Amino acid sequence: MKRSDDKKKMPAPVRYLRSLFFDPGQQLIRPAGLSIRCNGEIEVENCKGITHYSEEKIEIDMGGLRVQIKGDALTLRHLTKGAMGVCGRPISLEFIYGE
Repeated sequence: MKRSDDKKKMPAPVRYLRSLFFDPGQQLIRPAGLSIRCNGEIEVENCKGITHYSEEKIEIDMGGLRVQIKGDALTLRHLTKGAMGVCGRPISLEFIYGE
C-alpha cells in the first residue's frame, strides 16, 4: 500500500498530531534532548511522538529509544512541532533501549 493511501484513511486529528513532530531526517542534524527542572517541569526536544499518555505515565518516542516518565498529575504544558513540555510531579524517568 502506498504511503499516500495511508494518509487518506487516517482521520484528520491524527494527521494533525503527527504533523506536530519533526521529519525523522532532521534527527541527524538536531538530536533529541531532555531538560529537567527541579520544579517538576521536563522539556523534550526533537522527539518523534508520544506512545502513551496518562496522568501517571507519559512515554515518548525519542528515535533510538523511548523515555518513560512516571509520576502524579502529569500534563502536557505545551506541544509544538517536535517539542513538548511536561509538568506535574515526576517520580521516575526510565530510558528504554532497543524495543
